[in-house]
Amino acid sequence: MYDDGSVDASPAIIKKFKPIFQANNILVAHSRGEEKHGPGYARNRAVEQSSGMYLCFLDSDDVMLPTRIIDQFSALNNAEDTIVGSGFKRIPENSTVHYTKWANTLTDEQLYLQQYRELTLIQPTWFCHRKVFDRVGGYYDGNDISEPEDLIFFQKHLENGGKLKRVDKPLILYRYHDTNLSLLRPLIKLFTTRLRFFERRVLSTKLWENGFVVWGAGKGGQEFLDEIMPEYRSKVLAMCDYDVEQERVFEKTYHLEDGTQQEIKIPIIHFDNVSTGPIACSVGPKRGRNAFESNVRSVMDRLGLIEGETFIYIR
Repeated sequence: MYDDGSVDASPAIIKKFKPIFQANNILVAHSRGEEKHGPGYARNRAVEQSSGMYLCFLDSDDVMLPTRIIDQFSALNNAEDTIVGSGFKRIPENSTVHYTKWANTLTDEQLYLQQYRELTLIQPTWFCHRKVFDRVGGYYDGNDISEPEDLIFFQKHLENGGKLKRVDKPLILYRYHDTNLSLLRPLIKLFTTRLRFFERRVLSTKLWENGFVVWGAGKGGQEFLDEIMPEYRSKVLAMCDYDVEQERVFEKTYHLEDGTQQEIKIPIIHFDNVSTGPIACSVGPKRGRNAFESNVRSVMDRLGLIEGETFIYIR
């Protein structure tokens, strides 16, 4: 347990409950920092002072249901390369409805396939062998509090060949409030963090080296072009969308860090006119709903694209 510079009654609460845990043969290691450093720092310090083989993370504002540890330990089945998550309930009940439904209904396959959209296993539900933590090297715990330490850990885990698993029932009450750190981070920071891993693990591969199409000609697609590294931006063959009546061209000049410029002219076409893949889909999961999914499936079937290989969601 690590107290990251709290200014409330946390020290007194810990002092009160420590002997209760110890009376039930549960060891309690506790330390406190006088200054707040952020969740990554706090988790790293907590793990450093622990000695167990398995790690079960719980933040101070969330609630762990009684069977969580035994359910996730059983699901892990001694695997040393797997993060086991779980379903969760939001409190208050009607907060982040769309995200909660999405995260709680992902299939085992989608935990991997949709990894560039969001965290497919939310961090408050993680349970893993200590070797997972050691292999990643712990959480980012530097001075930049805008860095999404859970997302970085998650992507590094997958980059190392790590596996994902979920117990398909709620084991956490995941509290929503206006001071959640995840809500205070700029959305563009979360997107660019995912994008850097997408570039390194997808766009640099042979399947994508000859160019690709961006699905989404609106804000999402243009933001993708703005934030992507110049060498990958130049490989965009076209942008497609559902409401394109006639072919247009996206034109923009980017000023690069080395003082040069990159002028981009990319055709914008209707999705029915896409003739090649792969495709990076920069349309958010809430847009279009059933019609959007039907459009995506028609293009994937026509071009023989495979989700996770030649068709990848990045929103």
